Amino acid sequence: EEDKRFASLTQSKEIKNIVNNVGDAGVVFNFPLLHAGFWYYGKTKKNNHAMQFAKEYFAAMYLTLAETGLLSYVHVHDRPSSENISFWEKEFRGDSSWPSGHIVPYSTLFFKTLQFYGPYWSILPLGLTVVSSIQRMQDGKHFLSDVVGAFWLSAFASEGVRKAAKYKKNHPFYKWVFESEARLSITRHRGAIGPKLVWNY
Repeated sequence: EEDKRFASLTQSKEIKNIVNNVGDAGVVFNFPLLHAGFWYYGKTKKNNHAMQFAKEYFAAMYLTLAETGLLSYVHVHDRPSSENISFWEKEFRGDSSWPSGHIVPYSTLFFKTLQFYGPYWSILPLGLTVVSSIQRMQDGKHFLSDVVGAFWLSAFASEGVRKAAKYKKNHPFYKWVFESEARLSITRHRGAIGPKLVWNY
């Protein structure tokens, strides 16, 4: 409901060079260079943890990119601005701007870094996610809901990949937050029905 208001606020501001560079670098990070680097490092150092990180990051990122590409064919809304749409923004997705694909390499890196190396190491990829999101909105390519949607798709893909991989040596903080028992059900209060979440940690 607030997408247009946020779009007008962000597009009225000049894009700083560092913000622009981080946002545009999202396309470069879509290629498996960082993943291959971590995997090679893990293999040469006999570090299975780094190799597993590389494989899960690769899987989570491409799963999320596939989801964002497919969902963009469901028309939610047009881009805030139709000017200067690049090849990457036209050829690999539909006309809807929801969800954003540019932030996916950063957001999946955030969740996988949090899983494998904890909250302190994940600050940098979280910062890159935020900066890239700002650039996409300031450039008129995406609404706030687009980048928020991509962030949550990254979270679901990351957790799905973790469960499928059944890797157990995750960071204790991640285990405390994400590997706790959670149950979602329905509750009634004063005649109203609402969601009920029980989290045992």
